[in-house]
Amino acid sequence: MKISRWCLFLLGFGLAALFGTTAFAKPLPRVVLGLYDSSLYKYEFTSVHQFAEMPLNHLGLIVKPIDISKGLPSLRNRPDIRGVLTWFPPGYQHKNPIKFLQWARHGVAGGKRFVILGEPGFRAQSDDQHELAMAVKQFFEEMGIKDLDEWTQLTYNQRFSFEDPEMMHFERLHYQVKPPFERMEPLSPKVISHLVIRSDLNHEIQSHLIMTGPKGGYAADGYALFFRLDQEEKQVRRWYINPFEFFRQSLGTDDLPKPDTTTLAGSRIFYSHIDGDGWNNVTSLEEFKNQHTLSADVIYQKALKTYPDIPVSVSAIAADLDLDWSGTPASQQIAKKIFALPQVEIGSHTYSHPFDWSFFASGDPEKERPFLHKYKGGGWDKSSVVNGILSMLYKPSKTDAYGEGQGALHDYDLPRAFAHKPFDIDLEITGSTQQIEKFAPPGKKVKIVMWSGDTTPFETAVRKTREAGLFNINGGDSRMDRKFPSYAWVSPIGRSVGNEQQIYSSNSNENTYTDLWTGGFHGFRYLANTVFNTEQPIRLKPFNIYYHMYSGEKEASFLALQENIELAKKETLTRIWASQYSQIGQGFYQTQLTPAGTNRWSVANRGALNTIRFDHSSAKQVNYRRSKGVIGHHYYQGSLYVYLDRAVSTPIIALKSFNYRFNPPAGTRANLDQATWQISQFSASQRKVTYSTHGFGQGTFSWRLDPRYHWKATRSDQGALTQEKRQGRLFIKLSQTQKPVTVTLTATSK
Repeated sequence: MKISRWCLFLLGFGLAALFGTTAFAKPLPRVVLGLYDSSLYKYEFTSVHQFAEMPLNHLGLIVKPIDISKGLPSLRNRPDIRGVLTWFPPGYQHKNPIKFLQWARHGVAGGKRFVILGEPGFRAQSDDQHELAMAVKQFFEEMGIKDLDEWTQLTYNQRFSFEDPEMMHFERLHYQVKPPFERMEPLSPKVISHLVIRSDLNHEIQSHLIMTGPKGGYAADGYALFFRLDQEEKQVRRWYINPFEFFRQSLGTDDLPKPDTTTLAGSRIFYSHIDGDGWNNVTSLEEFKNQHTLSADVIYQKALKTYPDIPVSVSAIAADLDLDWSGTPASQQIAKKIFALPQVEIGSHTYSHPFDWSFFASGDPEKERPFLHKYKGGGWDKSSVVNGILSMLYKPSKTDAYGEGQGALHDYDLPRAFAHKPFDIDLEITGSTQQIEKFAPPGKKVKIVMWSGDTTPFETAVRKTREAGLFNINGGDSRMDRKFPSYAWVSPIGRSVGNEQQIYSSNSNENTYTDLWTGGFHGFRYLANTVFNTEQPIRLKPFNIYYHMYSGEKEASFLALQENIELAKKETLTRIWASQYSQIGQGFYQTQLTPAGTNRWSVANRGALNTIRFDHSSAKQVNYRRSKGVIGHHYYQGSLYVYLDRAVSTPIIALKSFNYRFNPPAGTRANLDQATWQISQFSASQRKVTYSTHGFGQGTFSWRLDPRYHWKATRSDQGALTQEKRQGRLFIKLSQTQKPVTVTLTATSK
C-alpha cells in the first residue's frame, strides 16, 4: 500500500504533537562569521578574536573566521549561521565595497544579523562616489538604521545626551577624546540606542553611536573599546560598552541554551597541567642545596606526591628524555616516577619544542639551515662550523613564509629548542608520544599534546594530533588582574586553525607573571586574582593552574605555585585532567541544540560537554517529567546550570516556571544540586537512586529528594561515606577512590 507524502506529513505532525516535539525542527544557529583580511593580520591578532570572541563564546556562539581577501562566503542554505561580525582596524577599506555591501544587505534580508564594530571599511571617500553612498544607505536601511551621510571630525563641542547605564561605562567611564564619527540614527522603532551624542551649538543635531536591534548591532569606531599603547609599548585595553549585553542584544541569544565549559556537576571545573620546559634545570631551593637536584624532581616530590588528590596533566619534551638528544638517565628516572603516580595524566610537549610554529608550516626543513650553526653541536647534518658557512650561502625560496630574508623569525632567536634531526611533524606528534610512553607504566598512554613556543600550531599539526587520538591545549594566556584589568584580556575557548580546533588553556602560566622568566619569580601567586575575576560577577573560565617544570627551580616560584594549589584545595571544584577539559572545549564547537517543543531542547553531538546553561533563569526550573538524561541543576549568578548524564547520547532538557528552591515538594524526582565528582549512569525511581561516580579528593554531593521519605546512601566498595540532611537536601561525602564507585540512595517511609 502506497502512502502519500501528505499522509506522511500528517503522521509526523501527529507524532510530534503526541510526544511534544517539533518534527522538522532544525538546530538553533550558533555560528557567527568573523570577517578579517589576512593581508593585514593573522586571525589570532584581529579584534574579532582578541576582544569579541570570548563574550560570544560565553553567549553560546561559535566564531568562524572568514578571510575576505579570499572572497565572500555564500549565506544561502546556511541555517547554522546566526550572524556576521566585522571589526576592521582604523582606515581599512574594502577592495570592492559595493560588492561587499550588496552581499551584506542580502544576508541581512535573508535573516542573518550583522554586527559592526570599529571601521566599517565601506565609506565613500569622495563626494563623487554616488553609487557607493547609495549602497551604504541601502545596507543601513535594511539594518533599520538611517545613515545621515555627515562626518563629524571635530568633537570638542559634542556632549553625550544619553548613555544607557546597562550598556555603557562597563570598564572605562569616560572618553579621553571623543573620536570622530559618522552621523547615524535609528530608522526602525525596534532599534534601540545606547549612546547618543549632540552638538552644543545645535541640540537637534544628534548622532546615535551605539545601537542594537533585531537585525544586528552598530558601534561607532572608537566607542566600544578603549585601546592604546602606553609609554612602554604595552597595550592598554578597556571596554566602554558591556560586550556581553551588546552581543546578547545584537545577536538575539536569549533563545539559545548555552553549552558551558566552566562547570561540571554544578561546580566550577578545576584542572592543572605542566609544560616540560626546565625538566633538567638544577634547582636552587635551599633544602636541595648542593644535591644537583633537577627541577622536575622538585615538582615530583613537593607538588605531585604531596598533593595526591590534585589531578595534574604532566607533559615532557621528548628530547629531554632521549639520550641521543638532551636526555640523561636522571631525567628518565624522574619521568618514570612522575608518570607512575595515579593522579598524573601523561602529555607530550612535542619532541624538539618548536618556538615559532609558522616557521615550519611550509614543510621545508631546509628553511632551518641558516640557524643550524647556532644550535649546540651544530644541529642536524653538519658541524656548527660547516653549517655556519652554509648559512651564508643559503638563499630562501620565493615561497618563504615570512618573505623577510633568510627564513627570519618573529620573536625568537631560533625556530625551536633542539635540532638534532630535520623538522618532521610526525616526529613532533606521534614520535614524541612513543618516546615518552617508554617511561610510563604498562597500559598508560599519552593523552594530550601541549603546544610549545608561541602556541600557534599550523593546521597540519593540529590535524595530526587529532588523527593520533590525542587532545590538545595551550595558548590564550588569559589574565584579569591589576596589570591586565579588563575582560579584553580574557581569551576565548579556542582558536580555529583551518578545519581544526585548538583549545586554549583557561589561565596564563607563570611565564607571563615573571617577565618571561627573567625576574619577579613570586609573580605566579597573583594567579588568584584572575581566578577570582573570571568567577565573579560572571563565571567565564575554569580554575586552571598551568605552569612549567622550571617552577621547581626557584624558591619564590615554587612558593607561589604552592599557594595556588592550596587555594584550589579550599574551593568547591570538580577536579579533572586537562585532556577532559580539552574534550569539553571540543564539545562546545560541536554541540547542536534543537527545539523539541515549548521550552524543550534536544542536545546532540556534545562530546564530553555535559553542562547547558540558561541565563536570566532564576524564575525557571527543570521539568524532569519532560526531560531525558538530566541528572540535576544548580542556580548561580542568576543562571540555571543543567547537568547531563554522559551515558545518554541525546538528552532532552525541558524547563518550566519556578515554584520552589530549597524545599522540594512531595513527589519530586531525585536530582542533583551540586557535586565535586562526576556522575554518570544515573537512574532514579520514586524510592531509589543509583549512579556511578568518580573524582579526586573527597567527593561531596547535594541531592534534592522527595521529603516524604527517609533517605540512606550506600557505596559499592568499602570506602568511607557520611551523610547529613539539612535544608531539605541530603548531603553526602565520599572518601577518594581511584576507580568509579556506585552509590545507591534508598528511601523508607517516615
